[in-house]
Amino acid sequence: MSNDSTTSAGTRYRVSGTGLPLVMIHGVGMSKDIWKPQQEFFNPYFKVIQYDTYGHGGSPLPPDNAPLNCYLDQLVELLDHLHIERAHLMGHSMGALITNNFALQYPERVARIVPICGVYDRTPKHRERSLQTARTLKQQGAAATLDGTLKRWFTDADYDDPQRCEAIDFIRSFLASTDSIGYPRAYEYFAQHSDETAGKMHNLAAEALFITAEFDPNSTPLMTETMAKNSQHGRALVIANERHMLPTIAAEKINSDILEFLQNGHPQKT
Repeated sequence: MSNDSTTSAGTRYRVSGTGLPLVMIHGVGMSKDIWKPQQEFFNPYFKVIQYDTYGHGGSPLPPDNAPLNCYLDQLVELLDHLHIERAHLMGHSMGALITNNFALQYPERVARIVPICGVYDRTPKHRERSLQTARTLKQQGAAATLDGTLKRWFTDADYDDPQRCEAIDFIRSFLASTDSIGYPRAYEYFAQHSDETAGKMHNLAAEALFITAEFDPNSTPLMTETMAKNSQHGRALVIANERHMLPTIAAEKINSDILEFLQNGHPQKT
């Protein structure tokens, strides 16, 4: 798009709207364009910053076996490039992982955070399934995991709704066209580092709204409720009858709650 720009380190990003900065961080296999429903909704209220994480969209590849700080450093560089000292963060899936870790490591640069469909303290079964997907992507490419991924991300009822089928096709196109090197590397990062916040959430000082879907098999309601309980100022929101791709397929169910939280925070306890 004509209003895309690039930092000196190569990160591709887009800025729209005015007001307090709100950075949107997409999930693995996606790009900044996935946030279109949120970009349009939040533009009147915030300076919306969407960017491609390493290995996605127009940004460069991450190093092989990327360390945890790789994606955090990318966000630091983007904020510095835009002369932003402090921002709200909203991340989906892998973007939620980045959001949580960034807020823990750079609390002075974070206002409020909205991790959506994030993972936390996975069971051995969850962990091994994620690592197996990473191995399959690396050996066989995105086509080998596409159907399984869509099955996890959408309910059967979604395929009966013509409007939702458009969204599913939109997501399918992202996964089918994603970078053949960047996607496996990013997924490997996601699989290896998804438990980095386990045991650390009590240090999370930022107000946080943790959101997930009732039927998300990987980012479960229990994970979201545990993150909210363990953090200092967290609240959990579980959206009924939905799966993983909440921002795209069920934006109308979450955007207003996110706006209320970002503008006013959590209600004060009495």
